[in-house]
This record gives sequence, structure tokens and C-alpha cells, in this order.
Amino acid sequence: SSPSKTKFSRGILLIAEKIFKELEIKNVKVIVGDGSKGLEEYSPYDGIIVTAGSPEIPGSLIEQLNEKGRIVIPVGNSFSQDLLLGIKEKGKLKISNYGGCVFVPLVGKYGW
Repeated sequence: SSPSKTKFSRGILLIAEKIFKELEIKNVKVIVGDGSKGLEEYSPYDGIIVTAGSPEIPGSLIEQLNEKGRIVIPVGNSFSQDLLLGIKEKGKLKISNYGGCVFVPLVGKYGW
């Protein structure tokens, strides 16, 4: 990640931590990192929701899903995507396409 992206992410982390503290929310952990890689440390997951458009479904996210786990992710180019639901069955995703959508581009190793 570039220094400017890291600085931006750390700034958002500080804002989020301040808001959670003000609202007395204690059961949230804020993490700065490359979301396109997922967070293997806490996997496997029953569900993953990606809120940025990706050129494809990152394999690292598929690997971090439980069997029967679900991933919702917009996939396409940086200007328009299709909203996909993937359900992991026997190690592979069964994909349903819910149509066109537009999200901000995913950044990181598996994004743009």
C-alpha cells in the first residue's frame, strides 16, 4: 500500500475509534489493511460482504469462507459491476448474478 493510502487509512481508523468510544461501543475491532486479501487471522467466515467493485472474486476470500459460506461482491470493471452472490459448495463457488450495480473500485493486491 502506498504511503498516502496508509496515511488515509490510519486517519479513518482514528476517526472510527473515536466514534466508537463516544458511542461506548466496545465490541468492535478496527483494523487497517488490504481488504482485498481478507483477514485470514479470523477465518473461516460464514459470510463476507465486499462493498467495493472488484475485477474478480479474490481467491483469498473464497479460501476464507466456511463450507456453505456466502460472499456478496460487485464484480466487473472500475465503472460498472454485477452484484454476485457466491455460496461455497465442495470448495468451489456456486454463483448467482443479481444484475448491474456501481461501487467504488476495490484497491489492494486483488483490486485496482
